[in-house]
Amino acid sequence: ALGGVIKITTKKSQHGTAAKGRLETGSFQTQKMRLSLGHRSKKTGALGTFSTGQSGRKTRWNHHHSIHNADRHRATSGSLFLDTQPNDFYSAALYLQGNQSKTHLNDYVNGQVQYSGDRTFQYNNRASLQNTLTLLEGRWQQNLTLGVQNNRRQTLSLIKRTYISQRQSMDYDSRFEATKSLNISTGLSYARESDHSHQIPGKTFDNKGLRLKIDLDPFENLEVFIAGRLDKHERFKAHTTWQTGFSWDITHSTTLEGSTGIGFKAPSIQTFVGNNTLQRPNTK
Repeated sequence: ALGGVIKITTKKSQHGTAAKGRLETGSFQTQKMRLSLGHRSKKTGALGTFSTGQSGRKTRWNHHHSIHNADRHRATSGSLFLDTQPNDFYSAALYLQGNQSKTHLNDYVNGQVQYSGDRTFQYNNRASLQNTLTLLEGRWQQNLTLGVQNNRRQTLSLIKRTYISQRQSMDYDSRFEATKSLNISTGLSYARESDHSHQIPGKTFDNKGLRLKIDLDPFENLEVFIAGRLDKHERFKAHTTWQTGFSWDITHSTTLEGSTGIGFKAPSIQTFVGNNTLQRPNTK
């Protein structure tokens, strides 16, 4: 495969307007384009950015003489981000994003066309509020994020079906910098996925999470952390996971990092569209 990148970026500034452009092209008719425009107010410090992009590819291959396949994919996306900090204690942000993708798979079997594919629409909205306080001679940061994600998928095969789902989420993060060598982070999360196309028994997945992370700097050039998380899923019961790691600055130009742990991620509601058998996942 052959590819190339052309990137045009204006000089960055703390205030005013900035623009960025990116273009990629290569073999298999691969194309990617991204444009963004941002402005930061010098008076209020508010930041607003808008970006849009498009990508596409086309692939052909043969299994044998009687079967010929062609795969074509195209996606378009756009996003809007607004950020403001009225004072030294509070900041707020709003993020809106939309994606549209379309995949075609044309199968030519003995001269006859077998057509299939998917068309997907996704809209993601998030709003967050963050504040910073001083508590017990330490810095305390809090962040609350609310999000709504809407998904719509339509099959383009001979039997057309439309699947609609929604994900509502709430995340609360708290970080307390007790000393220069000790940071404690906690978090709560809640997510609900709903099926609006009547394909899933029960129609909803609920997941609640609790997390804790401790960062330590026992020496000037060594950082270690340990973290744990408890997830309680409506369909897949409770799971406890953990992670630990370190970062060691051997020299001014060399850093050694390592980590280990286990994780759990429940499957999304779209995974079970059209499949009424729900089994406990093995993701550790």
